[in-house]
Amino acid sequence: FLERGASLKHIAKEASAYADELTMRVSYDRAGTNAGWVAWLSEQFGFRKPRVARLATKISPLEFAQRVIAEPGRAKLLALKDTDNAAFFSADQLDRSWKWSQIFALETMELPDRARIEVQRRGESQRRQFDHLSAGQQRSVLLGLLLCAQRNEPLVLDQPEDHLDGQYIASSVVGHLEAAKERRQILIATHSANLTVLGDAELVVPMIVDGGKGRPDEPGAVDRPQTRNQVCALLEGGVAAYRRRGERYGLSFVREEA
Repeated sequence: FLERGASLKHIAKEASAYADELTMRVSYDRAGTNAGWVAWLSEQFGFRKPRVARLATKISPLEFAQRVIAEPGRAKLLALKDTDNAAFFSADQLDRSWKWSQIFALETMELPDRARIEVQRRGESQRRQFDHLSAGQQRSVLLGLLLCAQRNEPLVLDQPEDHLDGQYIASSVVGHLEAAKERRQILIATHSANLTVLGDAELVVPMIVDGGKGRPDEPGAVDRPQTRNQVCALLEGGVAAYRRRGERYGLSFVREEA
């Protein structure tokens, strides 16, 4: 648990360092994933939400198994009360749950640790919980953390922009890609100009249709003129379309002299 926590802190620190405007924090709640325990309590005693969720945080499966067998543990179980001061258990309920098969199941029930991820924009005082982010933002944050893992196997991504938040791609994922490509090979099939151009790809392979089949056309680095022209045509719709969009955004372009 401690080794995992230290490793996650290192990954989150690196992820934040390469993410423009974002700070990520990752922590673990020991035995924080208690869905199995909640399900057992609901099935055994008929508890409903949110009552069963409150009970599950008050006592663990192992503690219940140890206490239900005999006094003084049973008295402690009977003394457990909810927020309305009503007891969770009756003596009859505990008697019915006292079976060696149940005790064994509780003693061996595994409660996985629960990861807790928070994201904070630089300049903002509030942290946002991972659960409160949009689906696209969640995937972008997770991809950033995965890219910061100390791994060296090749990584293949198929159109990741389909499931990522556009703003987070530019402010977070691109920086992670630049750092990750120094220690592992990354292959991406994408229609995203941000990933291709801002990610500083070492090799770009534009694909075109020829005779009903795909083939590469002018592969090379982004700063190679022939490759750059193909990238602009495929990802931006061409120079004219790129300029028109920029003008709509209120941007100005300086025309380079030939």
